[in-house]
Amino acid sequence: MSSTRTTGSWPFSIAGRSEHIQIVPRDHFRCFDEAPAEIVCAIVLLGQRIALALKKLYGVPRVAFLFTGGDIPHLHAHVVPMHERPTSPHVVTSWKTA
Repeated sequence: MSSTRTTGSWPFSIAGRSEHIQIVPRDHFRCFDEAPAEIVCAIVLLGQRIALALKKLYGVPRVAFLFTGGDIPHLHAHVVPMHERPTSPHVVTSWKTA
């Protein structure tokens, strides 16, 4: 989907949502606090670009961004469109408005 000198990104399916995007640095860092600021900034900036595209593509008002590394000991970030109506009570990419 996108690639830079320091990061790459590609579609990643979670909870049945194929529009979820994962950003992974090329170099290995166990978690975000161990990565150089330049890498962390590059991931965030790429995440912003992806978020804008996901908003337009899926017509969502919000896109979530999170750093992870607890499930797999390699720094990565997730960019996830937030849908207003849940398709399942267990879907974490949805919220209900008041």
